[in-house]
Amino acid sequence: DNLDFESEKREISVLFTDIRDFTKLVNENDQWIVMNLINHYFKVIADTIYEYRGTVNKYIGDSVMALFNAPRKIDNHLLCALKAGLKISQELQKLNIKLKERNLIPISVGIGISCGDALLGSLGEKFMEYSALGNCVNLASRLQSYGNNGLILIDEATYDKVKDKIEAEEHGIYDIKSIGRIKVYRVINVIGDY
Repeated sequence: DNLDFESEKREISVLFTDIRDFTKLVNENDQWIVMNLINHYFKVIADTIYEYRGTVNKYIGDSVMALFNAPRKIDNHLLCALKAGLKISQELQKLNIKLKERNLIPISVGIGISCGDALLGSLGEKFMEYSALGNCVNLASRLQSYGNNGLILIDEATYDKVKDKIEAEEHGIYDIKSIGRIKVYRVINVIGDY
């Protein structure tokens, strides 16, 4: 089944999402409504990630970290991650229409995707967890923090790998903590096969 939990270095694509102003959302709404909203949001994201052959690696508060090409090896993992990001953005727009119809506050989400080598394996001693470590993980996490309203942001190295298979526009140059200055692109569409 192509599952591999031994430690290894492999190129992967990492997708992070995070809800903007989550504390405000919790403080200004009934907590049961927020819990139902978050559960629906997580289901939409998980279903989409699995549809595009990714794996939800973890939920971190209101954030989701997903891996493509780990632990299951897949072809075209970067295009799969980008397609998943685009569908998450579309599903978020549909969810916000429903929220507005119910006089609830719409949610804004940042989405960051990065592709690169990562160390994969089980972390921890007593409570082990499969995860990924590497620059691409940190970068995807940082990128999502610069986006909102479902924008999908990628770094220049990731863009260079698929620039002939996507529509994207330059979003700016950012000084990313522990990484440095990088050019960031906003993904508009995937035009290549995946």
